[in-house]
Amino acid sequence: MHPRNVPQYVQHHRITTSPHHPVSPTNRLFSPPHTGTLGIAPMDNTAFEAWQKSIMHAFRNVEIKILEMIEDPESNKVAMWAKSSAETDIGPYTNEYMIVLHMNKEKTKIVRLREFADSAYANEFFPRLKKHFAEKQGAKN
Repeated sequence: MHPRNVPQYVQHHRITTSPHHPVSPTNRLFSPPHTGTLGIAPMDNTAFEAWQKSIMHAFRNVEIKILEMIEDPESNKVAMWAKSSAETDIGPYTNEYMIVLHMNKEKTKIVRLREFADSAYANEFFPRLKKHFAEKQGAKN
């Protein structure tokens, strides 16, 4: 599977109301709508798709590597340790993730996804990317 298709694959296998909880290691235990240090609220499929469309155009040569996966069939959970890398107009992007998938009883759909990312890196990178977008848009006007 091509790395750009991973979000679509995950989204396809989520139930419609499945929340995506992007969080950081400093706030592992939270209840929605807590946004954590990344400042991103939990998203349903529609919001996640809109967020992906708003940001993914800035990333080229995206690579996502799953370094370790642990499946717990009794609790219907899958945990993954992953790393990503990409090229952007403002330089390289890299991040590391822990992702926990909560599956339905049939183990065919994701009912909740929790994503733990390197929030220090993300909180430095994404404001610079947002500034770049604004400057690029300003140059067009």
